[in-house]
Amino acid sequence: SPEATLQLSMVSLIRNTKILAYYLIHDCLDHEGYRFSFQSAIDADGHVTPRYDVLKKVGTFVNEHSNLLCESEEVYSEIGMGVYIPHVRDIIRPNINYWAFVEEMNKALLHFNGLSSIMGALTECGYNPVINDLELMTYEDLKKLKVLFVFSTGHLDKSSYEKILKYVYEGGVLITIGYPVTEYESGEKLTKNVLFPAEPYAASNITNFGTINLASQASYDVISHQITKRQIKHKQSLHTIDMMQPMAEIIKYIGEMGTWIDNERGGKLWASRYVSTWKAGNGITPLLRYSGATVSYSVRHGFGKSIFIGTLLGIFYDSSAYYKKDPTKKESIVNFLSLIFREAGLKPLHTPIPNVEVIIRKAKDSMCIFLVNRGSARDIKLETDFEFYENLEIVFIGKQSIIDKDYFHEHRVLKAHLDTDDVVGINFY
Repeated sequence: SPEATLQLSMVSLIRNTKILAYYLIHDCLDHEGYRFSFQSAIDADGHVTPRYDVLKKVGTFVNEHSNLLCESEEVYSEIGMGVYIPHVRDIIRPNINYWAFVEEMNKALLHFNGLSSIMGALTECGYNPVINDLELMTYEDLKKLKVLFVFSTGHLDKSSYEKILKYVYEGGVLITIGYPVTEYESGEKLTKNVLFPAEPYAASNITNFGTINLASQASYDVISHQITKRQIKHKQSLHTIDMMQPMAEIIKYIGEMGTWIDNERGGKLWASRYVSTWKAGNGITPLLRYSGATVSYSVRHGFGKSIFIGTLLGIFYDSSAYYKKDPTKKESIVNFLSLIFREAGLKPLHTPIPNVEVIIRKAKDSMCIFLVNRGSARDIKLETDFEFYENLEIVFIGKQSIIDKDYFHEHRVLKAHLDTDDVVGINFY
């Protein structure tokens, strides 16, 4: 949609991410005469489409205000996300039977969707994490973080494990989502697992939710896809769709499957797709429970803390049906994470606003704030460190949002009406 192009284009620019924001600018005919159509800005007949106006607005912003991006740096929280590329070996290994496939699907979701899911949750909490390759991160990089997220399928290389072990010992908070690390990349088992000491609750300690429904629905989608693709003659188009289709179809349903589990601090938390249960022994503090058994726990190590979460947390943030999700599910995860961050001494960069991504960039004498409205129109108020800035300039509005300048001058609070799926940029100086 034009709105998706607007948001993807602007977020790519603002965050300086290397991403293919426009698959093609111009639809065309290939040498065999088949149409190569991806709803581009210009169709195969040379006519402009609704996306064209979006590209013009983005281009105008680049021409007039690119200096604001060049002269500023994105503001991050003291929270890190460690991406571990070798985890992909769990998903692509050969000779996977049905029951192994069920587990590998969970690991695939952790590896491919876990990071972006938690990114959505942190954004709604008012935080902006640093994303880095766990293997390439130095210990100096780790020391800058109060909290580190790792999405684990059960193994790490020895160097990475020793880095996070030292990080926790010297005061860091490690949050591991998925499977506890039990072996090195070489296959060598950990002899003394101080970060993940809990033993499985039973020989089979994983409960999956919605496997049959998921398999039947995904199978139906695959068959439907195979029938529909017969109408597509362009080979490159077919290849692209075939590569994207399997995970794109599955992720639509994952967020709906799960269960409510008990939060030891009170209330419930939504666990997506599966839960694993563990024995709570000496030094292990349960945080989340399913039918009385521990799903998440924390342990002290040196001056820091290791928190293990044996479920997919917030996977629906990465789902195409995100807007339809029960808001109480999102709130349960936001509340759970917010409490952990407060205990770690972290403060949000700004007031949290549900369904709105806030990106802050700072220069020597100015600050840019970009608001990405992920949904229907809404009125918002945003508080952050505005005390150093007296004036504001609107540098980008994609649709029909309204900024209340007078309210800012009087209260030093940003008040705005955000149009549906709009992107807004404001420079404060």
